[in-house]
Amino acid sequence: MDSPPNPTQIAGMLAFAVSALTAAYAARNARLHLPATARTWWWTSALQLLLCMEVWLGMRHASHDLVTAALQSAGLYQGRAIVQKWLLVAVLGAALVLALTRWNTKANARRRTHAGLALACTAATWTLFLVETVSLHAVDRVLYRPIGPVLLIAYLWVTNAMVVVWLARRSQLHRPGF
Repeated sequence: MDSPPNPTQIAGMLAFAVSALTAAYAARNARLHLPATARTWWWTSALQLLLCMEVWLGMRHASHDLVTAALQSAGLYQGRAIVQKWLLVAVLGAALVLALTRWNTKANARRRTHAGLALACTAATWTLFLVETVSLHAVDRVLYRPIGPVLLIAYLWVTNAMVVVWLARRSQLHRPGF
C-alpha cells in the first residue's frame, strides 16, 4: 500500500476486523458443545480477517493492473471486454451453483445454522471481490459510486460484516444448555 487508507478502505477494514473477532469469539464459545460449528466459525473468522487484509493491501487491484499490463503488451487489451463478461458470468455462475448445491443437500442441513449462514455471507463477499477483480466498467461505475464519504462498495462490505457479527451474537443466544 503506497498511500494511507482512504475512508472506504478504513470502513471495510474496521468492519471485517470486527466481524473476524466476533466470529472467533463465537468459535471459542462453541468449541466444547459444537465442534463442527466451531470449525465453521473459525473458517469464517479467518476469511473475514483475509478480507480485512485484502482491503488494506488491494491485491485484487494489483492483479487486475498486472493482467491489464500483460494484455496491453501482447496487443490484446482492446478485445478484453468479451473475456471479462464471460469471466463475470463464470464467477457468478460458479458461486450460484456452489451455493445451491451446498444449501439443498440433506447432508448439509446441519450447516444451515448461524455459523453456516455467516460463512455463506463471507463467501458472497469473496465473490464480490472476484467481481471487482474482473472489473467491467459498468459494474465498477456502480460499485465505486460515492455515497457520502465512502463508495457504495464499502456499504456492501459493512453490511456483510455486520450480518456476520449479528449471526455470531445470535449463535451465542442459542447455545446448548442456555
